[in-house]
Amino acid sequence: MASGAYKIGLVEKIIEICASEKYALVTDFAWYIDIFVFLARIKGVDGHGKHSRNLGPLVSNQIIDVTLRVLPVRHYAIRRMIGLILDGKTCNDKGHFSGTFGLESNVSMMPEVLSVAAFIIGENSSLIDEAISLEIDGEEEDDELLKL
Repeated sequence: MASGAYKIGLVEKIIEICASEKYALVTDFAWYIDIFVFLARIKGVDGHGKHSRNLGPLVSNQIIDVTLRVLPVRHYAIRRMIGLILDGKTCNDKGHFSGTFGLESNVSMMPEVLSVAAFIIGENSSLIDEAISLEIDGEEEDDELLKL
């Protein structure tokens, strides 16, 4: 696992490159949202720890900006924000979320991202049913990455 300073620098560089020129270099906004969902749950960039700096405001601002600017990714972002609120668990094909719903003590989460997730869900509440019914490849892979 990378050191705190390296992680922080890497996150800042990803955001700097991807957000430049109004996201001109980003071709897959679902991937970009996934990066922030992943980062929101990584220790060392959440303001806790020896060499950590809180990147929560930077990450949450990117999530809001992309979700508001890029209409085609909005349903996907809503679904991912629901997963964050429910402790990052996945949604099955019937629209039911599974998991321990906050009972896992080893889960790290940026509090700023949680409030942004709630805001995005609330502002787009009319899209929740469609967002939950999305077919998303790789949700199980995301959970496996977090175990590394």
